[in-house]
Amino acid sequence: MNNRILVLLCVVLWAAPLMAQRLDLKTLLKQSDKRSSKDRAVELVQKGKPSEAIPLLENWLRAVPADAEVAQMLAACYASTKRPNEAKAAQELANLNGIAERESVAKDYSLLFHKQVRWGRSRVLYPPDFNASESNRLVVLLHGNGHTPEIMLSWARGLKLQNVIFVCPEAPYLKVRESFSAQREKFSAAGEALGMPDSNFASIIDLSAEWYESVCIDARRQLPVSDGKAIIIGFSQGGFFANVLATRYPATFTALVSLSASMYPAGKVVEQYVRLKEGGIDVFLAHGTKDEVVPLQTAELMKAAMERAGVNVSYVPFDGGHWPTPELTEKIAAFIREHLK
Repeated sequence: MNNRILVLLCVVLWAAPLMAQRLDLKTLLKQSDKRSSKDRAVELVQKGKPSEAIPLLENWLRAVPADAEVAQMLAACYASTKRPNEAKAAQELANLNGIAERESVAKDYSLLFHKQVRWGRSRVLYPPDFNASESNRLVVLLHGNGHTPEIMLSWARGLKLQNVIFVCPEAPYLKVRESFSAQREKFSAAGEALGMPDSNFASIIDLSAEWYESVCIDARRQLPVSDGKAIIIGFSQGGFFANVLATRYPATFTALVSLSASMYPAGKVVEQYVRLKEGGIDVFLAHGTKDEVVPLQTAELMKAAMERAGVNVSYVPFDGGHWPTPELTEKIAAFIREHLK
């Protein structure tokens, strides 16, 4: 039997038990971690836990057998756990879906990278009973890596703030492969999908920061908001960029809310924390004590650096993971109300 036919037959047989199962929506609704099995598997692989990632990758391939990247990742996991026959079959599946051809073609060409100026989009959330004639304040939200504005705006509704217009820009880089595999858009401000060398990362941060600042400027031009300074809230990678913007453009903001923020040395944020003090920017710094995406130590180092710079920082290590809890959201709402006065 042809090897390719054999691989396809294996996939069909592999998928059969799944197709026979009924979809239990009630269980899914109660599930605390609603990320796809692929996203969870990638995190486990990054943590050096291939044996735990394998069943998640297998589940993903049952549903999306044409995902060559996942097949290749599964092959690597099988190989590292001493399962050579399965590793060979998984790599065959990856090659069948074109990954070997794409990689061989890519090696035939060199890459050049160029600065690009283009249009981007933001989502806007108006307050309940919005009245354009009333004085509304601007709050800027920055979403995390692989997220979209809708996630942050949905969370922002829970703040229950009056006379506030939220603006959340899409991060400037679409993660094409991940978006295709997940069948939904995934954005990042770090440009990982471009394959740029690490030496260019500082330039990517500069350009993404400029884009986010231009969103703040355009929002004031296009929306009925007062002249008062904006508040910026960033989550995860967005938390890093919120720190970047507040330190680089302190005249734009009155307060910074940093949620489960990552930190990249290339952004040179820590060295600029003194600008928060000079600009009179107060900081609400929150991080989950059980965060498995960005370690709590990151926030503790940020807190120490801010305090050395004389910044007025409220540090809240909350009992939870990466995403803010309802209790934390209430504290953030109180912090924002205080700074909207």
